Amino acid sequence: MKYFLILLFVLVPLSGALAEEPLQKQLKGLHWNKAEDPKKYASLSWNKITTPFPQGFGSSGVVKKTECAGYDDKTKGPYLQRAGGKCNMGTWLEIKKGEHVERIDGLEKLKKAFAPVENESEAVSFVAATERVRESQEGIPERYSAKADDGYLVLAFFGPPFGCSTVQSQTVLFKISPAGEIEKIALGDEKKVGPEMCRD
Repeated sequence: MKYFLILLFVLVPLSGALAEEPLQKQLKGLHWNKAEDPKKYASLSWNKITTPFPQGFGSSGVVKKTECAGYDDKTKGPYLQRAGGKCNMGTWLEIKKGEHVERIDGLEKLKKAFAPVENESEAVSFVAATERVRESQEGIPERYSAKADDGYLVLAFFGPPFGCSTVQSQTVLFKISPAGEIEKIALGDEKKVGPEMCRD
């Protein structure tokens, strides 16, 4: 069942010189899955998302929640995603319907609530809800989106928000089907930081 909410999002078209850096450089450096033909996506029109997550799902009735999930406490969760660090941060969404609050803490619940995916903003929100991708300090997703014949593409940038990693950033291209299935179809080269870097 899909909740019909007022969408509050901004898509900024990228064209000409504005699109050359860093978007086109990122696209040219991708390593594609063998099952995908990058030529069929070559002429897509890309947009930069400039709205904080999770507004892409609708109005303020959808709220992002986090808590310190820990490593040994199995009574907490499940979650849409976990981020490392000392407390192992767990993330889920809540939808307020009258006096009732529904917890969205898995992909199947996410698809039941918001599929079919009908626009680029919703596609980006599916990725933001389930994948550890980078956001700016203002909460703006560092992501680009495009409409394809078989769904939507979202170009995002992996950067561990918490925990320890030797990877500073990596470009990831996702394909989101209208049913809400998410697939990684291409990866960029990992940008290493040398010794392991930790963030808490």
